[in-house]
Parts: sequence; structure tokens; C-alpha cells
Amino acid sequence: MLALFRGFDPINALFRDEQRATIYSVDSTCGNLPEESYESGVSKHFIARFNIVNLGQITLIGAHLLAFPTTPDRCVRREAQATVLRNIAQNERNLGRQVVILGDINDYDRDVLDASDSVPTSRVSNLLKYDGSGRKNNVFCY
Repeated sequence: MLALFRGFDPINALFRDEQRATIYSVDSTCGNLPEESYESGVSKHFIARFNIVNLGQITLIGAHLLAFPTTPDRCVRREAQATVLRNIAQNERNLGRQVVILGDINDYDRDVLDASDSVPTSRVSNLLKYDGSGRKNNVFCY
């Protein structure tokens, strides 16, 4: 993922964020969930900041979220992971940085369908693309 910025040195060492998020079953779209709530952090991720001439400061977040997008308990934990990533992205945007989230999101996207026209059972893509009030985040997700 850092090959995207080959030739640009990060302005500080790569780092990670240990925050966690809780998703309540009643708020999730993941299906029949036996627990009242689920908590997760993002175990596989890094954050890198760059200062690129003519573009300004950019934060690159590389992440690998839980697999198996249609398994309900993993689905809701992936929503918690996406919430953590959204919080990180919002903090970076509040500091005036542009944000790019790259990696293996392990979920389907409502806006960009795969070859089988799969639709997500979770809110992961919406959590990453929109802030808590439904406004577009202006975060680039790939």
C-alpha cells in the first residue's frame, strides 16, 4: 500500500490506533445476533502521514478487516472496526488532512457492485463513506 506514495517519505513514523468501538445488535443490519452488543478494534492496520507538494497533508490508513461478510457475528464486529476507522479518518480530517483508506475491507459495497452483484449485509461501506449525520466523509476508500 505504501507503494502508492513511493518516493514520498512519511512525515513521522507509521503508527496504529488502539481505540475500540461497540455496535449494539439493534443498530446493526447483520442479521440475527445473539448478543446485545459487540466490540472490536482494528487489529491489522497502520496509519501514515505524508506532506505532498500541491496536495497538502494526506493520511493513508491501511487496514485488513475481519473476513466472511455474511456471517452475522463477524459482520457486526467488522461494523465496529469500520467505526474505528471512521473515527480515525474524522480526527485526521479535523486536523486538515485528506484521508485515504486502503486495504482488504472484506465486505461488499452498495455503490460499487462486484461481478455477482453482491450487496452487503453490513453497514461497513456506509460507515466508512459517511459521517454519523449522513454527510459524505470525503474519505477515499479502496
